Amino acid sequence: MNAGMKMIKYLLFAFNFIFVVFGFVLIGIGAVVEVMYREVVSISSNAISVAPILMVIIGVMMLLIAFFGCCGAYKESYCMISCFAVLLTFIFILELAATLSAYILRSNVEEYLTESFQTNVHKFNEKKENPFDFIQQKFQCCGYDGPDGYLNSTEFQIQAAHNIHDRNVTAARDIPVPDSCCEKEVEFCGIYNSTVIYTTGCVSRIEKSIKDEVLIVGGVGLAVIFIQLTGIGFACLLMRNIKSNYEVV
Repeated sequence: MNAGMKMIKYLLFAFNFIFVVFGFVLIGIGAVVEVMYREVVSISSNAISVAPILMVIIGVMMLLIAFFGCCGAYKESYCMISCFAVLLTFIFILELAATLSAYILRSNVEEYLTESFQTNVHKFNEKKENPFDFIQQKFQCCGYDGPDGYLNSTEFQIQAAHNIHDRNVTAARDIPVPDSCCEKEVEFCGIYNSTVIYTTGCVSRIEKSIKDEVLIVGGVGLAVIFIQLTGIGFACLLMRNIKSNYEVV
């Protein structure tokens, strides 16, 4: 084995180690983002979950592909290194798609959230289980653009009026809100004027959170794309050296 080929083998081993590390990073980031916004996705666009799901899939595939790279380099197998290069190219295309979808989502997230959250607020019914309750508590927000949005929730306002009447509340809130809007959630807290509630709308709160996460996902994606291109280059160099020094396995 000449010195050049030996160096390429060691570089490919080092690349695969970095590849495995980034595979775990992608799986971790994708899983965390997917779990964090699961309730948001359940009442809005599935487009929000495309990028993190792709990240998890790519991360798992990266771990499997790294095996081909290491085995191929160790055995100096032209066939395995060829498979490694082809699979790496496929992953490169998937990673590029995931990164692009993340940045497209970043520009459209306000539209996705506003439409679905507005519908949920206007049709809010305190007698039914609503994922929006969990969203308001989790992200410490109220309504789609603030508490005033519940003024247009006809069914909820009728229910709140009954609650105010039944409990003889004298210091009622001008615009009652669901209990999940209260900083300290207790039953019927949303109808009392003295209750401290969240004042930030859920669209602006979650939009900022998603955009911050997208920047992280996109940044990691770009780093992985660069690493993949480097790996493809190393694989091609090793393939050429193996072919010139050994018979094709």
